[in-house]
Amino acid sequence: MRYHSLSAKELSVLRCKRGLEMSTTAVKKTISLPAKLSREAEETARAEGKTLSAVIQDALRRSRAERLKRELKGAQRYWSRKAKQKGVLT
Repeated sequence: MRYHSLSAKELSVLRCKRGLEMSTTAVKKTISLPAKLSREAEETARAEGKTLSAVIQDALRRSRAERLKRELKGAQRYWSRKAKQKGVLT
């Protein structure tokens, strides 16, 4: 696909679909936190000069990235084992 032929809006939509750009529309959610975790999150927000929402968003992004990394490493181990069994990888 040739990106230079897309309009700015089309490029933005494409980037958003591919996870390259955050949506500009926020969705409000109500969550429950244990009191201690809530205090810690608020302390973190103050210490980092961020909103509580930004702290929670960062934590969710890190959690997702770590999960994806674990999944990737699992797939790499699986395919490395298969390649070694076939003699492709030594």
